[in-house]
Amino acid sequence: MLDSTHQPTEPGLKPERPSKPETFGRGLFVLLLYTGLTGLITFPFGLQLGTHVIEAGGDSYQNLWYLWWYKEALLSGQDPARTHLMYGLLPSVQVLVSSVFNALWLIPFEALWGPLLAFNLGIFVSFPLAGLCLYLLAGEFTRNKLAAFVAGFLYTFSTYHLYRAEGHLGLVTVQWLPFYAWRLFVLRRNPNWPNALLAALGLALCALSDLYYLGYFVLPFTTLFLAWSLFFERKAFLKKSNLLCFGLALGLGFALILPFYAAFFQLDKDVAQAVQVRTNDASDLSADVVAFFLPNASNPLFNGLTGPIYQKFSGLFPIEQAVFPGYILLVAALVAPWLKRGRNQNTAFWVLTAGVAFVLALGPRLHVAGQDTSIPLPYSLIYGKLPFLTSFRAPNRLGVVVGMALAVLAALSLSGFFEWLQKHHPASIKMPPQSLPVLIATGLMLLATLENLVYQWPLATTEAKIPEIYRQIAAEAGDFLVMELPLAPLSAPLYYQTLHQKPLVGGYPSRISNRMSLSFDKVPYLSIFNPAESSGVMDGSAAKSSPDIFPVDLSFRQALQENNIRYVILRNYPGGRRFFTWMRPFVESNLGAAGYSNEDGSLLAWRVEPGTAPAAPSPGSYRIRVGDGWNAGLGKGEDGLLLRLVEQDAQLQVEAGSAGTANLHLKVTPYIRPQVIEVRLNGTVVGQIDGQKEWKAVEANLANLTFKAGQNLLEFHSVQGCLVASDYIPKSPDHRCISFAVQNLELKTGP
Repeated sequence: MLDSTHQPTEPGLKPERPSKPETFGRGLFVLLLYTGLTGLITFPFGLQLGTHVIEAGGDSYQNLWYLWWYKEALLSGQDPARTHLMYGLLPSVQVLVSSVFNALWLIPFEALWGPLLAFNLGIFVSFPLAGLCLYLLAGEFTRNKLAAFVAGFLYTFSTYHLYRAEGHLGLVTVQWLPFYAWRLFVLRRNPNWPNALLAALGLALCALSDLYYLGYFVLPFTTLFLAWSLFFERKAFLKKSNLLCFGLALGLGFALILPFYAAFFQLDKDVAQAVQVRTNDASDLSADVVAFFLPNASNPLFNGLTGPIYQKFSGLFPIEQAVFPGYILLVAALVAPWLKRGRNQNTAFWVLTAGVAFVLALGPRLHVAGQDTSIPLPYSLIYGKLPFLTSFRAPNRLGVVVGMALAVLAALSLSGFFEWLQKHHPASIKMPPQSLPVLIATGLMLLATLENLVYQWPLATTEAKIPEIYRQIAAEAGDFLVMELPLAPLSAPLYYQTLHQKPLVGGYPSRISNRMSLSFDKVPYLSIFNPAESSGVMDGSAAKSSPDIFPVDLSFRQALQENNIRYVILRNYPGGRRFFTWMRPFVESNLGAAGYSNEDGSLLAWRVEPGTAPAAPSPGSYRIRVGDGWNAGLGKGEDGLLLRLVEQDAQLQVEAGSAGTANLHLKVTPYIRPQVIEVRLNGTVVGQIDGQKEWKAVEANLANLTFKAGQNLLEFHSVQGCLVASDYIPKSPDHRCISFAVQNLELKTGP
C-alpha cells in the first residue's frame, strides 16, 4: 500500500535514504496502478492496440515504418541506416533511426502481432513506466510514497507526454529520463560497481529512446550533475573509487550507444546538408514563454480561453508548443524551496535544473505570446556552437526536462503537505488520518488530468485499415516501384509499404535531402506532382503544357515504363484536395480510367503494364533530361514560364540522335546578386552568360555547339557561387543555396 508517512532528516546534499529498500512487490503494485490509470485516461486506446492509431494524419505511420524497417534490416543483415524502399529511383538513401530502444525491444511483439500493435504498445507502456521511474527518483528525496506517486502521475500524464502519444514513438519514451537521474543519485549515494552498471544502463536507455534525449537531456543533465557534485562534494567525489565508478558508468553508457548512433556521425553529404538546413528552424520550434503557464490550445476544457492566444504563437506545428506542466505541478513545485525542509542543496539542484531547462527550451530568442522580442538567449551559445549539438533544432523538447525537475520538487512539497494533514487531522472528519491525504491526492491528480488533457475523453482513435489495392501489389511478383501521388512526405503510404514491401518513388524520411527529391525530378513529368518543392506549379498549369523547362519527347506512360514504375496511387486527403482536382484528370488522360477505387473514391490506383525501352532520338534531334546540381522542384517566373533553380553547378543529360551541331537557347535570371554563368559541353567551356543585374532575366543564344552521337553532358556553372536566400532576403523561409534560374531551354539545329 502507498502511505503518506514521512520521517524528516537534516537538510543536506545526499538524498534521504529510504526507511527500507523499495521492494519488488511495492514497485509492481505501483506499476499496476499507473497501468490502470493509463488505460482509463487513454481509453479506449489500450483495447485497440492492434487495430487503431491515435493520430493517423501526423507522423504515426512514419514512426511505425522506422520500427518495422529496423527489424527488417536486422533480420536480413542490412544496414538499418540505409534503405532502397524510399526514393527507390536511387540505389539507396540514408534514413536515421533515432528511437533504437523501441526498435529493439519491440521486435518480438512485432514478429508475433505485427508492427501496428508493437508501435502502439511502445506508446502505451511509456505512461506507466514513466510514472514508476519518476516515483523511484522522487523516492531518493522523500520517504513519502504517496507524494512520490502523485509526482510520478504529474510527470507521466503531462501535456507534453499526452500530446507526443500522437505518434512520436521516440519522444513519447520519457520513462528513462527519471530512471537515469535516479541511478546517478543512487551511484553518488552508494558508489559501487553494480550501481555504476545500472547508471550506464540508464544512460544508454535514455539516449537510445530518442536522439533528442541524448542532446537535450543526457549531455546537459550529466554535465550539470557532475559539476554540482564536484562543487559541493569535491573531497568525496574526487576519491579514486568514486571516480572509477562514475568513469565506468559514463564510459560504458556512451560506449553502448555509439554503435547504434554511428550513422549520425557519418552522414551522407546530402543528408548532412538537409540536417544543417533544418537547424534554422530552431526559433520556430522554440517554446513560447507563455506556453509554460497556459493550458494547451488542444485542451478540451480551456481551448476556448487559450486557443486564441496560442494561435498567435510562432512555430511550425502546434505539438511543439505542448510544454504546459499544469498548475497543480507548478504550484506544488514552486512551494518546495520555501519550505523549511526544502532549504537544502537537493532542492536547489532541482530548481537549477528546472530553470536551466526552461531557459534552453525558449530557444535562441525570447518569444512572448507570439511576439519575437529579438532578445538573445543562451541556447545559441550551446546548441549553436558546440559540435554535434548544432544538429538539434527543437528546443521546446526540453520542456519534458522542466516537467521532470518540477515533479521532483512537487514530491518534496507534497510530502510536507501530507505529513501536515496527518498531524492536524480534524476530529470532525470521520476517517482514518491516512485517508485524507489519499483523498486529496486523488483530487489533485484528477484536476491535473483535466488541465493537461489534449483530447476529448474518451479518446477518438482511427482504425488503421490497409486498402485492398496494397494486397494486390504485395501479391505481384517482381521488382518494381510504386508511386504515391502527390509526391509529398505523407505518412500513410509508409504503413502500407510494410505490407507490400515494394520501393516507393517518394518517401518520408526524417530528413529529406535535395538529392532525394531530385531523384524523381529526373523522370519526365514527375516534378509537377511534388507540392513541397513545386508550389509554383501545383495549380496544375504545368500539366496542361510542357512539364519542364525544356521540350519533353516521351509520354507520361513511357516515362513510367522507362523507370519501372508499375503502380500509380492517387489519394484525396484534406490537405491535398486542390491537387487531386487536377491530378486525377491528368493521370486519367494519360493512363485511362483507374483500375481501382476505394468506397468513397478518395484513393485511386492505376497499374502500368511494362513496356519496351523508348526508341533513341532520331538523327538531328535531342532528348534532354535533368541531371545533378539543381534545386529540386519546378517553379514559375513572373513571366509565367516554368523555371528551375541552380545550386552552383547544374547538369543536363543530352542524348543526341546523331553527331552534329545545335544552337542552345535559354533564359537565365541571376538571384540575389549579379552572376557570370559558364556553359560547358562535355567538360569544355563553350560560352558565358553575363547576368549583370540580380533578378533581371537574360536571353542567351549559344550557336554551333558540337554534340557527339549518344550521351552528352551540358553543364551550367556559377562563377560567384550560390547563396542561401534566407540569409539575404528578410523573412524568407527559403534555406536552399541558389545561384540562378533557368527557363525556356531549347536545342535547335539549323540557323
